[in-house]
Amino acid sequence: MFQARGMNYVDPDLALEFIRTFLEFQDQKTGHMCSVIQPPRPEGCSEDASVPNVALTLLDNYRAKPNMEFLKMAFPKLERYIEFDMQDRGHPTTLPDGRSIKYLGGWAASDDAGMDHEQTFCPGHTWWTHQCRSDHFAVDYANYIIYECQALSKLAAILGLESR
Repeated sequence: MFQARGMNYVDPDLALEFIRTFLEFQDQKTGHMCSVIQPPRPEGCSEDASVPNVALTLLDNYRAKPNMEFLKMAFPKLERYIEFDMQDRGHPTTLPDGRSIKYLGGWAASDDAGMDHEQTFCPGHTWWTHQCRSDHFAVDYANYIIYECQALSKLAAILGLESR
């Protein structure tokens, strides 16, 4: 999605096609955006995810070249994705030191979404010996969710759906 966001300023039509392709691989049972490389299987998506920045990318695309019909089609899918992110990745937990976290959210794995978090969750040689931490709570993930919700709110306003 990072590439599509940049492409919005070069070729908005091509960027919109990438967004469209991405949305086509949404798991209808959960709202999870599956990896475009691995389409949904009957039992659902792979665990791979994308950085939650699809609404932000679509908002940029709409500003570059408005397409109301696409926005109407994409909005419910983006709502579903945010719901998935909040339910699957935003659950309360207790950290190893005893502190409670209610809404920070985090990555599913140290290499989730193609992001390189090994240095955070797998210091030293732990990646190679499968001793990575399992608590992948991260401020960057929480920030993506905040920006994504803000973009979704702006898209709702464009569509006249402020109540959502």
